[in-house]
Amino acid sequence: MHGSLQADWSDDYRFVRKDGSVAHVHDRARIVRDAGGRTVRVVGAVVDISEQHEADLRIREQASLLDQAKDAIVAIGLDGRIRYWNHGAERLYGWLATEALGQPVAGRVYLDAALLAEAMRSVMASGAWSGDTTGRRKDGSAVAVEAQWTLVRDEHGQAQAIFAINTDITGRKEAERRLHHLAFHDALTHLPNRHLLGERLQAALDASRLSGRYNALLLVDLDNFKNLNDTLGHAVGDTLLQQVALRLYASLHNEITVARFGGDEFAVLLANLGRHKREACADARHEGERIIRLLNQPFQLDGHRVQPGASVGATVFAAEGEDPGELLKRADMAMYRAKAAGRGTVRFYDPAMKAMAAARLALEGDLREGLREHAFFLHYQPQVERNGRIAGVEALVRWRHRRRGMVSPAEFVPLAEEIGLALPLGQWVLEAACRQLAQWAQDPATAHLEIAVNVSARQLHHPAFVEQVLGVIGPSGADPHRLKLEITEGTLLDDVEDAIDKIRALKAHGLTFAIDDFGTGYSSLAYLKRLPLDMLKIDRSFVLDLTTNPNDAVIARTIIALGASLGLKVLAEGVETEAQRDFLFDNGCQAYQGYLCAQPLPAAELASMLNERSH
Repeated sequence: MHGSLQADWSDDYRFVRKDGSVAHVHDRARIVRDAGGRTVRVVGAVVDISEQHEADLRIREQASLLDQAKDAIVAIGLDGRIRYWNHGAERLYGWLATEALGQPVAGRVYLDAALLAEAMRSVMASGAWSGDTTGRRKDGSAVAVEAQWTLVRDEHGQAQAIFAINTDITGRKEAERRLHHLAFHDALTHLPNRHLLGERLQAALDASRLSGRYNALLLVDLDNFKNLNDTLGHAVGDTLLQQVALRLYASLHNEITVARFGGDEFAVLLANLGRHKREACADARHEGERIIRLLNQPFQLDGHRVQPGASVGATVFAAEGEDPGELLKRADMAMYRAKAAGRGTVRFYDPAMKAMAAARLALEGDLREGLREHAFFLHYQPQVERNGRIAGVEALVRWRHRRRGMVSPAEFVPLAEEIGLALPLGQWVLEAACRQLAQWAQDPATAHLEIAVNVSARQLHHPAFVEQVLGVIGPSGADPHRLKLEITEGTLLDDVEDAIDKIRALKAHGLTFAIDDFGTGYSSLAYLKRLPLDMLKIDRSFVLDLTTNPNDAVIARTIIALGASLGLKVLAEGVETEAQRDFLFDNGCQAYQGYLCAQPLPAAELASMLNERSH
């Protein structure tokens, strides 16, 4: 009997059996006392724990080999308590082995109780389990781990414990989260991108099939973003896009998706509106008009106060065969209709728009084919001086479509600008005009004529514009002094200094320059007086009603006076009546062009007309 028995006592110890083997036992004892405190008896029991001791020893021996491993290695008893805790586990979770041993693994190493229960069932059934889960550090923070479990058995095949290796994958999970965010969100504004918008559109369609409710997709385009971006710089433009995103996001409730569609376009998805299309259209219009008012409010950008404005295209849909791609196309078509209607307005998709878009796409292809097949030609409109002499002509491009016949320049010239064909088309016009100049120089009736050629913004601001023009004039044999290039006010605004340098370079070779459609743009007088120009052309919109509209008359007089003060010749476009001509000449205009003299003519007809006038 032990010499110092307490009320309760237990201990583990070992002894040598008769056969020489070592036995491990757990000895428990309890002292039973009477009412006076005297010892009555000692109750004890000795339990052979040799097998359990050997199992624990094997586990500790196996685990100790990996104690220096980077990963957390944990031995879990079948009762769910921690039986081994290596240094890697101490580093990963923050608890020392003395703090962790004997503690339940649930809520400490593994937080997901349902996953832990499934893992226990799986490892007991198959001997192994692996998966990603979340644990808790001592400081309360979460840690993501990849767990690999192996069931440890004794020599009799009986399950003894679970050997777990937990690898810290917090960094990998965060990287995956960031990649997922980048895949589904715009990097600049952090709004959902087109991909995520497509998924939410599909979800809205699926929900509509069950609920019968309508949805609306609004496509919001900033009206003046390009000018702001070009004027204030791309960094300020990016800041504007971020502020627009914040303003849109903050103004809409959680069930509405706001996405960046691309460039300066944003999409707004209004889901679960109503069961009647008219009601849904009214809601969509109300929201679109509210967004326009919202974006008409000023933004403060690095000391600049800007009001970009917006146009909104809308399409209302339920689930009748639509798909996200088609819905985006419809909203896009409606948005372009809104911009064409004057901007700052809402337009809804109409099925006729699809036919128009298809026709436009076909026209794009035909335009490219027309350039390849030389389907374009020039007509020339006379420019008449005060004495009635035709001193020059304006070269105007025409297109004879192989099926449609003549296509209006008002239809194909803006399209060429939009799809990037302004450069090759403009180059062809310049080459054709120079060839005509050289040919007319051989005829006394036409040798004096100047030809005015319109130059697009893309041409003027091309880095090699000067070289391209001179490269056309030289081989053609045209006299550069009889070639006038016409540019618009808007073209100059893109980069005034660049325009001035190029105009001066070409004037040094004898070319002259005119501002076309003067009065319709935003020319600064400070820039205008610096430009080495030769002519101002009054836009036809001021000529049409100048004899009946006092405002147009004042504008025409002002432009004529401005030209005189700057030493520039002034020519009026679109003159159709003698009254218009007389008013212009009486107020100092030097020349005009328009149907009063002649419509644009083929070169041969123009030459015939000049020959007749000379006799």
